[in-house]
Amino acid sequence: MITVGELIRQKREENAISLKNLAEKLKIDTGLLSKIERNKRMATRDHILNISKLFKIPAKDLLIIWLSDKIIHDLRNEAFGKDAIEFALVKMKDSN
Repeated sequence: MITVGELIRQKREENAISLKNLAEKLKIDTGLLSKIERNKRMATRDHILNISKLFKIPAKDLLIIWLSDKIIHDLRNEAFGKDAIEFALVKMKDSN
C-alpha cells in the first residue's frame, strides 16, 4: 500500500514538478516537503487538500490515505495498537 508521501512524490514526478516548485505552491519549506515525501514528517490536512486540488486527486481518496498514515504513525510502536484500532471501530459503529 502506498503512503501519502509516496503518492505526493509520484504525482510530483509524473507532472515534472520540482520539489522546490511544489513546496512554493504549497507555501511550505522545501525541506519539509522532502520529509513528507520520505515519510519522515506528516503533512497537515491543509497540505493534503491543497495537493488534492493541484493534482486533481479526489480529496476523499487522499484524506483516507493520509488518515491511515496518521493512525499507523501514532500506533506503530504500541503493543496494543491493533487492539486499540479494533476497539475504536466498535466505538465508532456504536456512536452512529
